Amino acid sequence: AYPCIKYALKHADIANVIMDALQTGRIPTRVVHNDTKLNNVMLDNDTNKALCVIDLDTIMPGSMLFDYGDAIRSGANAGLEDDVNLKNVYLDKNKFEAYTRGFVSEMAPIMTDNEAKMLAQSPIVLTYELGLRFLTDYLDGNKYFKCDLSRPKHNLERAKAQFTLTQDLIKNYSYMNKFASEIFNEYKFDSSKQK
Repeated sequence: AYPCIKYALKHADIANVIMDALQTGRIPTRVVHNDTKLNNVMLDNDTNKALCVIDLDTIMPGSMLFDYGDAIRSGANAGLEDDVNLKNVYLDKNKFEAYTRGFVSEMAPIMTDNEAKMLAQSPIVLTYELGLRFLTDYLDGNKYFKCDLSRPKHNLERAKAQFTLTQDLIKNYSYMNKFASEIFNEYKFDSSKQK
């Protein structure tokens, strides 16, 4: 676990980025789901269209950046959340662009400039945070996250995958920031694209 511990300590400044912005009022507090992923959306069997959001026990005050960042973390990862082949774990740019366009097209009318500026940071924060949570649970005896019993280091494997994705997101920050900024400006100033 030492390499993961070392990585977590080296990048500890990532953890507070969104919370600091909330606490100082740079971004607004909103009602958020806090577990944004495809398996928390009920889909119609015939049309595959979304019917409703489920798993509502995680809803609380927070930042829309939590939902956006976690959705990118879970949905735009080319690998699995617990992938043991870390070469599979990287940002899938096509999924990132599709999700970002969809999210921003709906949220631009209410999104603040500061929230838009932080979009690219949020997947880094949420991915780092989950890696830290997996690592902590592994070190604490796997008491929180359900683990595959055939994989005694399952949470450590999860932490490695999340920190690998964190590193790739950091590497792609400029690209993500440029794309998110362009999409926000496109929808913010073009009311014909807003639904």
